[in-house]
Amino acid sequence: MKQIPLFFAIVFALTLAFSPAAVAQESLEERFAQLTESQKRELIGLIDAGRAAYDRGEFERALRYFRDGYDVFSHPDLLYRIALSHERLGEDAEAVRFYRQFLGEVPDADERGRIENTITVIERRLASQASKIRILTEPSGALVYINDKANGVAGYTPTELPVGAANYKVIIQKEGYSGIEELIDVPAGQTVVLKYTMVRTTSAPEPPSNVLPLTLTAIGLVSGLAAIYFVVEHKGAEKTAADIRATYGRDEGQRREQPYLEDSQMYQTLAWVGLGVSVFTLGWAALLWLDPDRNARSRAALVQPPAGLGLSITPGGRGLGLGWSGAF
Repeated sequence: MKQIPLFFAIVFALTLAFSPAAVAQESLEERFAQLTESQKRELIGLIDAGRAAYDRGEFERALRYFRDGYDVFSHPDLLYRIALSHERLGEDAEAVRFYRQFLGEVPDADERGRIENTITVIERRLASQASKIRILTEPSGALVYINDKANGVAGYTPTELPVGAANYKVIIQKEGYSGIEELIDVPAGQTVVLKYTMVRTTSAPEPPSNVLPLTLTAIGLVSGLAAIYFVVEHKGAEKTAADIRATYGRDEGQRREQPYLEDSQMYQTLAWVGLGVSVFTLGWAALLWLDPDRNARSRAALVQPPAGLGLSITPGGRGLGLGWSGAF
């Protein structure tokens, strides 16, 4: 006997206080009969709390009560109140969804025309707002394509792309990581946020090391400058020897000029050595700069210079002899 009055109290609260349309009593009775007494009391409490919160303008709280009530007893009129709460909160897309769900369950609702007009107004408002896809990846810098790679790169993560309300295929690629593809639905006026952690497939290529090429370039430049300096000194010593010969005559001049001639020859040899080292190291550095796989080659070069490239200094009758050879 207690179940019947409580049931009619709930139906009366829903259909008169909440409902824009009548709902088939027989279907409600069948589903309501499956509720326990505690569930029926909980339902009445949630409905009353939701109404009071809605009347006070606390739409978020009202939405929570109506949702909880619908979880207890899925009365279509609660869908209508949920839609109203979403609309008051400015959550237009959700409001449209619940309005349509309500009309789907109550197709002959008395106020169907008014609800459909409300849906039309909301959808026009949504259409005037920009929709976006926000894509974040770890690591960042991934290429983003929309629908087809033939359309070109749409952006690099992290990125935010303005789009129309529609379905899209998002394609994400990054070298060394598995590609990602996902079909998404972008509602009008909303931003869909996509977050991905990309899975590494192969070791990312190690950035080329510049240590050895820079070192060789520096040695080459310094050696070249040293060669210029030794040429200048060679010419100076040579001129000094010539001046001594002119001043002291042949015999005395030869004796006095000998140290300067030796210095001149030494500077000449050092100039050739500097030139050879400069050409050798700059050529080696050029090979490394032009080689994309310079990491492995640089490590090998530290142990053994490039094949076919050599420099030799040998003693001669009046000084040092310099020789170098290379195959590029």
